[in-house]
Amino acid sequence: MARDLMKEVQICKDMLQAIGLKVPTVEYKLNGRYKKVYGRCTVYNATGRITIQIKKSLMEESYPVDFLHSTIIHEMIHAIDHNKHKHSGEWLEMAELVNDCYSNITIQQYCTIEELQACHDKHTFVMECKECGFRFNRISYKAPKWFAHPQKYKCTCSCNLGNAIRYKDGVKVG
Repeated sequence: MARDLMKEVQICKDMLQAIGLKVPTVEYKLNGRYKKVYGRCTVYNATGRITIQIKKSLMEESYPVDFLHSTIIHEMIHAIDHNKHKHSGEWLEMAELVNDCYSNITIQQYCTIEELQACHDKHTFVMECKECGFRFNRISYKAPKWFAHPQKYKCTCSCNLGNAIRYKDGVKVG
């Protein structure tokens, strides 16, 4: 049985209000097409309308309710901030306030590979640059081009990725 979105939204609004954060008027929707994100806040500057879309599968009872609340609150903080600071500045201050006040809620700037993996029946592809240690991550049914043909790509540090360390589902590959 799936959870009720508006009931969960109200719980999250109450949590934010209890620590002095007021959520503006927002339209909430479920999105069944999201593959790489759990939620998205969109602010339409011309009209002032704000929508928050939550990944539909998060409403299933199999997902921890605290993870659902963390996702909804993460997007609500974007709404409070009108998406002005993305994941820094005032947004980050509000996220830290929530984390300090609620031990069961974890507001992060981005989700981890492990969290994404839990939501998909896909493979995790990771490539780590030997020079700078930067990690490229992708969850997909098939290997991304940069993983399949690393010699054709460069890292953010400008070195060739042909020598990078590659992992598929946590296991080192060739």
